[in-house]
Amino acid sequence: MISFVALTIDTLLPAYGEIKTYYDIEDAHLHWIITSLFIGFSFGQIIFGPLSDRLGRQNSIIIGVSIYLLGCIICLASSSYTSFVIGRLIQGLGIGGPRVVSQAICRDLYSGNKLASINSFIMSIFILVPIVAPLIGQTIMIILSWKSIILFFIVFSFTTTLLLKIFVKETLTRKIDFNFTTILRSFQAVMKNTKSLLYIISLGTLLGGLLTFINICQPVYQDFFDLGLYFPLFFAAIASMLGLSSFLNSNLVFKYGAVKISLFFSTIFMIWCIVNFLFNLSLINEELLWFSIFIMVNFFFFGFIFGNLNALALDPFGHMAGNASSVIGALSTILAVTISSLATSSFDGTPKIIIYIISICSITTFIILSIAFLKKS
Repeated sequence: MISFVALTIDTLLPAYGEIKTYYDIEDAHLHWIITSLFIGFSFGQIIFGPLSDRLGRQNSIIIGVSIYLLGCIICLASSSYTSFVIGRLIQGLGIGGPRVVSQAICRDLYSGNKLASINSFIMSIFILVPIVAPLIGQTIMIILSWKSIILFFIVFSFTTTLLLKIFVKETLTRKIDFNFTTILRSFQAVMKNTKSLLYIISLGTLLGGLLTFINICQPVYQDFFDLGLYFPLFFAAIASMLGLSSFLNSNLVFKYGAVKISLFFSTIFMIWCIVNFLFNLSLINEELLWFSIFIMVNFFFFGFIFGNLNALALDPFGHMAGNASSVIGALSTILAVTISSLATSSFDGTPKIIIYIISICSITTFIILSIAFLKKS
């Protein structure tokens, strides 16, 4: 269920060139394929967290998937780029359900370092999707057409929802009323918890760097570095580093704790970015191998930070896991989309903006986490 987001983004990446030709648009407008999805995703999380605390986890996921399917149908039938983007917006609104409710289910069952471990394990499985998704998309395009990828989304969503109904029991034990006041109180509760708010800002900043790379990686690898059909292989190699570190973190978090691991790797992440920025900037910009190494190492560090921060932000709100998960997800996603949109608007066809933004995000994340970890409450 959590993989819906990555699947809907990454499977379509190899199709950007054909989408650009099909709708006759410029490179500068391609980012709306992902940006619109994340805008819908932000609002979806706000709705489905409280909804799941009222209707139950399973019912909320089914509603979300239904909305997602509507978005798929609009994308499939779209004859203009505007209608395609609207379809992506509705897709994002729908996948807010599976994403936030899956996190709520984890919090229903676990807490503390156990929750952080589970989050990391889920992340390691989740990363399998970005590894294989572009390859799936490329294969579908070779055999059929780029719009057939949308049909794949429909089949996948039906299958996973059916498996959910068969194998996952309802975990909600106490229902909370669903209304505007409840949503507002959830925002107030999260905003009043200073440490959780700092973790959310760190999450959003980190995700902003990731989203910038995802938005730009296709034209960078296929146009600037002229990789062509080899792009999905490079993307898979990069994504695998995030999966590896997330898997390692799921074991290490029991020994050292989510707080220590997050701070340690955010420090190394920042140092790595600064050293490369100061001494190897021209090399990273021009050399495919060095740019890929730079990104792969960054993704490796992400895996030790991202899942832990999400668990730390959510941990104080076990009594309102669905509501809190929606607030945390929505706020971090809105911040990430803002960062990524500003960065993408400055894209000049080279990897420069990716390097700049990720380096800035590494420094910002370290500073914010340092403040959060020094606070006593």
